[in-house]
Amino acid sequence: VIYDGYIDLPSGYMVDGELLYTPDSVLVYGSKSSLDTLYFAHTATDTISGIISDTIFSVGMKKIRGIKYKPDNIAVSVPVDQFTSKEVDVHVTCVNLPPNMSIKFFPSTVKIPMLVGLKRYKDIDATCFIVKVDYNDIKDLKESITPIRIFESPDYVRTKMPIPSEVEFIL
Repeated sequence: VIYDGYIDLPSGYMVDGELLYTPDSVLVYGSKSSLDTLYFAHTATDTISGIISDTIFSVGMKKIRGIKYKPDNIAVSVPVDQFTSKEVDVHVTCVNLPPNMSIKFFPSTVKIPMLVGLKRYKDIDATCFIVKVDYNDIKDLKESITPIRIFESPDYVRTKMPIPSEVEFIL
């Protein structure tokens, strides 16, 4: 099942995780030719507005001529949390560096600004993020400055561009 709607939250709130569908699949009945063109069961287009806490709502399945769903409504569970900003300092690391080489980054840490829900604010620290530079991307550079990338971050935060977004390096 795919929710074909829009969740419009007030300022200062965000969806904090995955939407959960109950049931997560439906039985679809129709002619063979109708079923051959159907790959997913979509809900009716819907907009939910103004929710400020975890919410469950019911939505009907998208009406398609010659198709019937069982059940024809599903429950959608939306985890919502108030968000705030947070920053963590994360060390820059290098991958694919040959064992006989060493590298220094300036600065050696970058600040990762993010938006995070209040429920998980205390769970976030520098160990939740991995910031890397790939040696294969810099080995042939004429300049000794390179952009950095966030390789890992929790899916429940919205990261912004690292500060600084580039670092200098010495091989």
